[in-house]
Amino acid sequence: MRRPDYRGLTAFASLSMAVSVGVRWDESPQGRGPVGTAIRTGEAQLYKISDLRFKPWQCAAQKYGLASVYSLPLTIKGEVYGALTLYSNLEQVFDNEAEITRITSIANRLRIASDTSINQQHQRLLGAALSAAGSGVIITERDGKIVWVNESFCKQSGYSESQAIGQTPRILKSHQHDNDYYAELWNTILNGKRWASETVERHIDGSHYIVSQTITPIFDNAGEISHFIAIHEDITAQKEAQERIEYLAHHDGLTGIPNRALFYDRLEHTISLTKREKGTFALMFLDLDRFKPINDTYGHTIGDQLLQEVAQRIGSVLRESDTVARLGGDEFTVILPTINDEHEAFKVGKKLSEAISAPYQLGDQEIITSASIGIAIYPEHGTSDIELITAADSAMYSAKETGRHCIALASI
Repeated sequence: MRRPDYRGLTAFASLSMAVSVGVRWDESPQGRGPVGTAIRTGEAQLYKISDLRFKPWQCAAQKYGLASVYSLPLTIKGEVYGALTLYSNLEQVFDNEAEITRITSIANRLRIASDTSINQQHQRLLGAALSAAGSGVIITERDGKIVWVNESFCKQSGYSESQAIGQTPRILKSHQHDNDYYAELWNTILNGKRWASETVERHIDGSHYIVSQTITPIFDNAGEISHFIAIHEDITAQKEAQERIEYLAHHDGLTGIPNRALFYDRLEHTISLTKREKGTFALMFLDLDRFKPINDTYGHTIGDQLLQEVAQRIGSVLRESDTVARLGGDEFTVILPTINDEHEAFKVGKKLSEAISAPYQLGDQEIITSASIGIAIYPEHGTSDIELITAADSAMYSAKETGRHCIALASI
């Protein structure tokens, strides 16, 4: 068999530039040429200049002495991305099976090179994106061994890249989550599912920070889990701000003790619990004596300091289970749960009165004040919050009318 004359072969791109031939791969007449048909159908096309279907390009082919065309689609992962097209001045050159095999081999090498180039480009872009991400990124092997971290992770955790790689995420364990938490995490991701949660992590210096965490399994070509990628968004500041807002919504801004809203919530809870257990508790209302003259004489700064000191002294007398709250101004309330009777309540009231009436040294001023205290007992003086508040408030006013610095029990 005569050896093919490869001097007669030329790439389609060169021919296109020489004769300004455009390539289309739609169903139009211009799209039915060898290149367009190969791209559209995904199948190799052999055209000879004598074929009727090559008629639109015969003049150009004759001008350059071309007799046959072979166009082979180039595919990556089943998708056609182009075509390798060869032209010859010999009509039978592409009828040789051995030569078609060689051309196919060339096309395969082009495909592999293109595929590798695209994958490398994707990997470079992915690596750049992950490296520059504002969230911390950790990639581990299936067994949890860390193989890659980005700069944001290093800033979050305090670990350098060299310190983290080769370790496992256990270096971040804060002991704020129980074993069931981690068991559920591993059970989820080892079953190929994505895990999302808020997690308290441990910084290298021992401090804690909070992340919104997602862990996603990565599968290999065989469909097996090969790696995990974890994304850590640091939400510590956000959580602290949220907690601060919630704290201020339920605590007095001046003294830091529960405010009116939290007092009502605690009172309702105490009533419900005491009713269920058929017990007794006491509610106290405390109002400072002669606070307005003190505030007017020494100014609001001294007045505010006095209220802060009073709140601290009340807290120092009470048990951890008791509640002190500031309703506003110089008025405080105290809830004494699980108290046996009014005599116990009076004992606590006396301790509070003594603590409050001791002199205060505020700056250069020595301030003396006292408190009028009213006491209501559940269920003797009421079984609802309104009844108990009304009874304790009335008793407190009775104490003031008696001469201040007194303790009064609500009347039935």
